[in-house]
Amino acid sequence: MNIVPAGVDTGYGWMKIVSQGKRVAFHTVVGNGIKRTMQLGVRRVSNNQSQADAVKELDVIVTDHADGRINHYFFGELATIFAPRHSYIFDRNKVLTEQAKAAIFVGLALITEGKECEYLAVLGAPVGEYEELDTLYREAFPSSMSVTFNAGPLAGQTKKITIAKATVLPQGFGVYLHEILDEKGDGRDKKLLSKRCGVVDIGFRTSIGLPIYKSEPVDAGAVQTEDGMSVVHEAIKKYLKDTYNINEPLGRIEAISRVDLLDIGDGQHVNIKNVREQALRQVANNTKSAVLSKAEEWDLDTIDRILVAGGGGEVAFPFLDLPKKKLVPDAQLANALGYEKLAVRSLRLRAMQNAETAIVS
Repeated sequence: MNIVPAGVDTGYGWMKIVSQGKRVAFHTVVGNGIKRTMQLGVRRVSNNQSQADAVKELDVIVTDHADGRINHYFFGELATIFAPRHSYIFDRNKVLTEQAKAAIFVGLALITEGKECEYLAVLGAPVGEYEELDTLYREAFPSSMSVTFNAGPLAGQTKKITIAKATVLPQGFGVYLHEILDEKGDGRDKKLLSKRCGVVDIGFRTSIGLPIYKSEPVDAGAVQTEDGMSVVHEAIKKYLKDTYNINEPLGRIEAISRVDLLDIGDGQHVNIKNVREQALRQVANNTKSAVLSKAEEWDLDTIDRILVAGGGGEVAFPFLDLPKKKLVPDAQLANALGYEKLAVRSLRLRAMQNAETAIVS
């Protein structure tokens, strides 16, 4: 079986996976699965249904082949609706919990076309913790799990997923790799390889700043703040509650945050744009302050460029007052795309080494 490259971005709010042109993203919310009384229309298979339909119906049975343990989970939207207790799983110090590990395998199963697949995965870990986690991941993998889908367009299908090897890099470094490597994993920006640059990755719950010098992350200059799109969502939720006595759940606030005017009935509209932009300025200013707190490591006077990424980075970009900033393509998936490019490069180099060994022998 051929080993397939995959980039895995285990963010605090979203799981994002990229592999050979296939992409998947879902909320990293999990809860124990339960048997639903009415499943009319749940088990359905249609050529018109997309991966998005599968993500909305993440009712899965996960079997760990290492110990035979079987768990029933709801992930993403189903977890928030049906699970009696649900939580975000990629909180600090929980990256290698049973549920977090299962989430990675479920994500890979969603993009696997056949009944089984073996992956070389490159993953991101919180800044300052990736070296420790790299050791833990080396101990945790190889690993194999089977994922059975109980609902949605994949209902009834079981996919066996093996992670043959996992490499961990600092969160945000994938953005840099996405910028300097092409789809084959070769360098495409030779200038940046020898320059000083930085990455600002604003996600769901955190903002990450990572300076890079000659292709090496500068750990001493890495920063992380509790500023992300969740700050914007909380600001909108509070405004609606305090001003209009409207108590919307956070799950709906995410959709509301994308509109400028919210229709609240009786011909009334609420200006969401002003609240959103004020919160985005706060996120951008706090991120800038964090970067300036490490001014020596970042050396903004000589920096070649600052790469901005993440779903939050995409919308906060106009408010981010940093020199030589650049919004990278596919900002929301940039980390995962960069990790996948490194996985592609690693597999290609491994194949070349094996070929040279075969010739010598």
